[in-house]
Amino acid sequence: MIDDYNSKIEDLNEIIGMDEDYTEIKRRNNKNSRWNIIIGISCVALLGYSILVVFQQIITLNNTNSTADILEESSKRLYYVQNIQYFTHEVIHQDRTLFLEGEPERLLNNNIYMLKKLQESLKDGSYGGPTFDNYPELDFILKDTGCYRVEGTPCENLNYNETSLFGFSEVVSILPLNELISEYLYYVHNFIDNVKEENYIQLPFTNKQNIQLVVSNELNDNFFKLQNELMDSIISKTLIADDYLIDHIRVEIQKGKSNSIILLIIGSLLIIFVNFFVFNKVYSLRAEELDTLVIFAFYIPPAIFNKNERYKKFLETGITTE
Repeated sequence: MIDDYNSKIEDLNEIIGMDEDYTEIKRRNNKNSRWNIIIGISCVALLGYSILVVFQQIITLNNTNSTADILEESSKRLYYVQNIQYFTHEVIHQDRTLFLEGEPERLLNNNIYMLKKLQESLKDGSYGGPTFDNYPELDFILKDTGCYRVEGTPCENLNYNETSLFGFSEVVSILPLNELISEYLYYVHNFIDNVKEENYIQLPFTNKQNIQLVVSNELNDNFFKLQNELMDSIISKTLIADDYLIDHIRVEIQKGKSNSIILLIIGSLLIIFVNFFVFNKVYSLRAEELDTLVIFAFYIPPAIFNKNERYKKFLETGITTE
C-alpha cells in the first residue's frame, strides 16, 4: 500500500510540474515570504496615509478654532466701548426710571475694567488663544498709524480741534487700534474726574426743560464730541480687523476642503494600486497553492483518508479542527 501511495505522489508531481527537490520548495517559501513583506509594507503605507489625512484635518481645525477664538475676543471690544459710550451719557442723565442712584457710575467703571482686561488678554494670549502677532497682515491696523473709517465721517472730511483739552486731533485719529483704545480710556477717566468735581450739569430727567438742558450741554461738550469721533475710529478699525479674521477662517476652511479632496483622490488611487498590484497578486498565488493542495489531496487513496477523520472532514467541508 505504501509503495502504491508513493507511486501516486510521484504521478501527482509529474502532473502539476512539482519538483521533489528541496530547493524548489525553498524557492516557493522565499517567494511567499517576499510577498508577505510586500503586504506588510502596503498595510503600513495605508495606515501611514490614513494618519496623514487625519493629521491634516486636525491642523485645519486647530487653525480655524484659533482664529475663531481671537475673533470672538476681539469682537467683545465693540461691546465694551459701546457700553462705555452709553454709560457716559447715563452718568449725566441720572435717569431714575432706568437706573438706581450710583448704578451708571458702577456700570461705567465695570466696563472700563473689562475692556482693559480684554486688551491685556489679547496682547498676551491669556484668554487661551493666539495673539495678533500671529496675524502680521493686521499690522497696518494694530501697529501702524493711519486713518480708516467704515462708518461715520470719512477720513478726508474730518474736522480736527487741536485747541481744546478734549479736542479731536489728527494725531489721535491715526493712532493704531490698541493705542487708540488706550487714548479713549484716558479721556473717559478725565471725564469721570470732571463729573466728580461737578463740572457737568446733572439734573433729574423728570421734565422737558431739564432734559433739553442736559442734552444741549452734551451736544456742545468737547468730550462728547471727541467721544463720537473716537468711537467711529475704534469701531471702524475693530471691524476691519474682525473682517480680516472672518476672511482668514473662510480661507482656512476652503484650504481644508481642497486638501481633503486632493488627499481623497490620492488615497483612492493608492488603495486601487495596492489592491490591484499587491492583494490580487497574493490572491492569485494563494489560489494556485490551493489548487495544488486540492489536486494533491484527491490523489490520496480513499482507504487512507477514510481512516483519518480530521483529514476526511477537511476534504468534505474545507474546515480544519484542532
